[in-house]
Amino acid sequence: TMLFLLLGLVVPAGFVIIKELLNVKVMTVRDVEKYSTFPLIGIIRHTNSDSPYIIGTNPRSSFTEMFRIIRTRLEFITQRKADITMMVTSSESGDGKTYFAIHLAGVYALASQKVLLVDLDIRKPSIHNRLGCCNEKGITNYLAGQCKLEEILQRPEGAEFDFLPAGTVPPNAGELIRSERLSLLFKQLREHYDFIIVDTSPIGVVADAYAFAEISDVNLFIIRSEKTHKQFLKTLTSQLRADNVHQFYSVLN
Repeated sequence: TMLFLLLGLVVPAGFVIIKELLNVKVMTVRDVEKYSTFPLIGIIRHTNSDSPYIIGTNPRSSFTEMFRIIRTRLEFITQRKADITMMVTSSESGDGKTYFAIHLAGVYALASQKVLLVDLDIRKPSIHNRLGCCNEKGITNYLAGQCKLEEILQRPEGAEFDFLPAGTVPPNAGELIRSERLSLLFKQLREHYDFIIVDTSPIGVVADAYAFAEISDVNLFIIRSEKTHKQFLKTLTSQLRADNVHQFYSVLN
């Protein structure tokens, strides 16, 4: 009896330990707290809906409430309830940063009519496809002097926020992000909008988000459960902290 009792405890325990050692992906809040150097300020649960306007059509849902909690925490972090520019990035493509940025704009639109969503992932823009908008001209074209700002600002059908598309994919994306003209553009935008949500390129892949992090008031790092690699997350967030890139916070998707 003692032998079988011992086997009944040791075998399952060994199986669990081996499974944990072989698992290299972030799974839980505990993993985020262990491998990310940035404080965790929110969790976004999975939804089966593909609509970019879930929050607008379901303002009292538990899904919307998760974004409201993040919005409230961002107000505490920035110590104000308006004039906030937020950058959204992640370690790699597919972590859900664009998905998060769209819905974050949606929850801010419930409180203010002056909300702007910006697609600054100029190497691989995708927000326009999700919102059904045109991307023939955008930020890159404005920075190149090919159009005026009012020509590229859009209000997507069904949305309660404005949208600024990325525009033509440029050959010199890194230089455009670091240009003085981009800084002046966002100074101008802040005069007209209470909240600006900016979706950038993955900071673990290219350095574009590094440059914009200095312009932004708060930077949100999206971590995807069952996808983001633990050690890559640990190395990347430690490097960002060592580089004195401030105001970064984690969100578990």
